[in-house]
Amino acid sequence: MNKLISKALFSSRHWTTLGVAIAIQLSLALWPLSVSHAASSGGHSSGGHSSGGHSGGSSKKGGSGGHDDGHDDSGHDDGGHDDDGHDSSKGSKGGKGKGGFRGGRGNPQGGGSRHLEDRVLTDDGGSSGSSRRGGGKPAGAGSKKGDKYGDLWVVLRDANGVPILFKDADGDGIYDTGEACTTSTAGCYPQPYYIDASSNIVLIPMDNEGHPVNEDLVVEIEFGRLNIGRAPSKVIDKALNTSLDAILQPGAVLSLDASGRVVITVDGVSKTIDSPRENIALYIAFMTGGANLSPDLKAKFDSGVAAISSLYTPTYNGTDLAASFLAAGADKTGTIGVDMVAYLNNIYDIATMTPTDFVDYSSFDYNRSALYNVTITYNELNADGSTTPVSGTIMDLVFGGANATDSGGIDAFSQAADDALQVIEFVHDTVHDLQP
Repeated sequence: MNKLISKALFSSRHWTTLGVAIAIQLSLALWPLSVSHAASSGGHSSGGHSSGGHSGGSSKKGGSGGHDDGHDDSGHDDGGHDDDGHDSSKGSKGGKGKGGFRGGRGNPQGGGSRHLEDRVLTDDGGSSGSSRRGGGKPAGAGSKKGDKYGDLWVVLRDANGVPILFKDADGDGIYDTGEACTTSTAGCYPQPYYIDASSNIVLIPMDNEGHPVNEDLVVEIEFGRLNIGRAPSKVIDKALNTSLDAILQPGAVLSLDASGRVVITVDGVSKTIDSPRENIALYIAFMTGGANLSPDLKAKFDSGVAAISSLYTPTYNGTDLAASFLAAGADKTGTIGVDMVAYLNNIYDIATMTPTDFVDYSSFDYNRSALYNVTITYNELNADGSTTPVSGTIMDLVFGGANATDSGGIDAFSQAADDALQVIEFVHDTVHDLQP
């Protein structure tokens, strides 16, 4: 429980943004993609990496401008999404909740009245009908992921993000140790909760039909721009193809910016892949190993992975890169938490997040200071139009010097993604000009 509280506090923004955007290009290094989608104990393996992170000799120096400002989707066809037009997920990273299980947290917000097990576990998010993929869909439109989306709440989860179902044996309406359903799910429900103003974990009592007694306390996950991933597969495949064309163009030199987004330099001109749609397409492809792609697109994807693998090192791998892709698709002022990642695994057809089909994060480690303890110098824009040079580490400038480490679970991955998102916000709103 203390772990959950401390992780929730870590997720707060401790710095003020100033409103001028330019991307920071850094030459980060990664090791070969280790996302495996063969079942491992019923789940998908996310691979892992050493928590040692980048050594002092890692190349993270800034490049000259030339690429788009961070996380600006102008010029991209991203369905009209806007950073300020969405209320991003109110959940943050979840640590271990009651009974040693993990979840997200956020501010209480009301929801509907459908059973929680319908919302959390079924393919249609509790809506009527088994699928909305049939009917009058235009030929060639591709499959749709909207049938897995509904009112999605913060609930207790295990280390890999699978919801914990319980049967209320003592009649108190909340999960107690020993009440987890392990053999049958009949009459079992997830356990919603929130964190109050004093950072206490509060389990929300359920009635005997699986409804929250007070639905106003339930925390609902809102995805903002990450809803892009619900588009038909044809749309996502087109975005993936566009990003791969850029990565594989002749003469392209690949690097990563401060948050891990891919930067492509051709003839001295740099361009960041900052389109939310393209980053979500890359995220889905990386997490599934391109399993659902057409043969031609799968071959191009494999070539793209091979090109990106030239950047890999033993301390930052393809799973870390996937976390950055997810961050680059999200609202820059939001947060990415355990529940958001778990629900997106299902919505994006990565894994259904059931006890027999989940993403296995057990070998994934994350260490913020090992990744972001890098000094940068940039010009900060003043109100009068002048600039002031600023120098410091990303650890201090973005995270106030506070470290965060985690290993062996979905919370480590969500921490990595959320940290990348905070760096994107810093790059977008604070940095005016990076100095060489």
